[in-house]
Amino acid sequence: MIRKALEASDHLKSLNIEVFSQGSFRNVTNIPQESDVDVSVCLNSTEYYQIPDGTIPANFGITPSAFEYAPYKNKVAKAMRSYFGDENVTVGNKAIRIHSNTYRVDADVVPTVLFREYFNPPSASATRTGVKFIADDGKIITNYPKQHIEEGTKKNDATAKRFKRIARILKRLQIEMLDKKRVSESLPSFFLESLAYNVPDDRFGHDKYENDVRAVLLYLYNNTRPDDNASKWLEVNHVKYLFHSSQPWTKAQANAFAVAAWQHIGFK
Repeated sequence: MIRKALEASDHLKSLNIEVFSQGSFRNVTNIPQESDVDVSVCLNSTEYYQIPDGTIPANFGITPSAFEYAPYKNKVAKAMRSYFGDENVTVGNKAIRIHSNTYRVDADVVPTVLFREYFNPPSASATRTGVKFIADDGKIITNYPKQHIEEGTKKNDATAKRFKRIARILKRLQIEMLDKKRVSESLPSFFLESLAYNVPDDRFGHDKYENDVRAVLLYLYNNTRPDDNASKWLEVNHVKYLFHSSQPWTKAQANAFAVAAWQHIGFK
């Protein structure tokens, strides 16, 4: 339906736009409490780019453009309103919300732009691609959703399908703890999944899921204390550092979650 909305737009139908699902629903780590779908509407006919220091765009065959993100987001929002109806669309700081009805779930549509990093001048062959967008509050967000899908699948295969199952269990544990007021803050689903991703493969695959959860929580606790070094931990995309000054979460929050979950389950 989102593709059809874009195809019906005179402003967007001729552009090179890739529409794909992302987030926990696409990565099969969602739980019933997060049943909405995240959809990237990625403009590929232009790009944001990052080049090494001491180089210029021409070294990579790049011709800078006068592209502006805000008009693109506005056009996508207009296309969604025209197709789904004004009353079913809410434009937020980052995403365009398509509200659910009897035959569709909630969807967060994120207008994004191709982002490419260049590493090896003057050759343009050594690159890494992602997506980039600008929130209404001015914050610039760079994500790597396709790498997230690929690396999450690798981790899941390496742990005999336990990684994604344990990630879902951690999310369910948080819901239980919030309901019973064992914790007061809700950590992002993406963060909990990334915590599980950084647990070594050999902590998964016990005879019971309970023992996997025990091993995962123990590893998280032992490696996120103040004197422990988790600075090299990565998001599931295996590109961005999980604990970085630009991230909205901290190592202390990860440690507190591990402690609370351990106590909530009743592990000794």
